[in-house]
Amino acid sequence: MRIPFWLKLSILLVFGISLGVWFSGESTRKLNSEYLVQTIRQDMQRTTGLLAGIIVDSVIVRNHEKTESLIRQYASSWENFTYIHVLDDEGLFVAEWQKRPIKFGPGIRKFEQEIEHGGQIFGILSVYVDMGAMYTSIDNHINSSRRQSALILLSLTMFIVFFINYFALKEENENK
Repeated sequence: MRIPFWLKLSILLVFGISLGVWFSGESTRKLNSEYLVQTIRQDMQRTTGLLAGIIVDSVIVRNHEKTESLIRQYASSWENFTYIHVLDDEGLFVAEWQKRPIKFGPGIRKFEQEIEHGGQIFGILSVYVDMGAMYTSIDNHINSSRRQSALILLSLTMFIVFFINYFALKEENENK
């Protein structure tokens, strides 16, 4: 049995558009994940730097209570912070804050910032951030974009296949 030309062409178009859907989804995933993850990391590093700037005076004068108070006040407004600690220039513990229950593992990222003033380093601030929810949101966004691209390309495929089949069958019926 011989496969009609219009059917071969339709199968070829569906296969080609399916590959296009996959490549489009992958390029969208790569572009979005690189851009969004990089932006989020830069924002978290900037936030860590801001917190280091806020506590620098209390760390310099070794006012541990003031340092802990500033950290607690700042950290309470950021739901993604899970653990924060400060070490002085000698590596000794200065202050800490932790969200209960504290957790470490997948999705938790550590950001560090030197606590410096006038070119001299007085300590280091470490901030642990739960980025799991952010990564999930990014994945949801990417999957949504992928589905939209697939729907558009597959709709276009069905439209093209319909016209090819219509004209091929019309010509075949005229030739009979």
